[in-house]
Amino acid sequence: GTAFARMIPEACARYGDRTIPMDEALVHVSIDAGGRPYYEGPLPSSLYDHWMRSFADHARMTLHIRVLRGTDRHHIVEAAFKALGLAMRDALVETKEVFSTKGVVSLDAK
Repeated sequence: GTAFARMIPEACARYGDRTIPMDEALVHVSIDAGGRPYYEGPLPSSLYDHWMRSFADHARMTLHIRVLRGTDRHHIVEAAFKALGLAMRDALVETKEVFSTKGVVSLDAK
């Protein structure tokens, strides 16, 4: 996760979202590489669930994984990792501007 955090450009697309089928399994992954660590799972194995949570914490990203269907734990986990990789690729695309409204939006009630 720490190595991934170092790769995040200052101005990037920031968001990635993918759904991957793997035989009977279907897994959806959404990420926000905006520096706020959070993980929402779970995966069907505590080892992989712990890995994803640790990755999100150290990469300082929000990571949501939803298992939409599936019975084979191997297929579910493999689909989750593939979806994560593709979502990360989408989120790290460099852009010309920072995708944030922090310090920009003002709600003055005059």
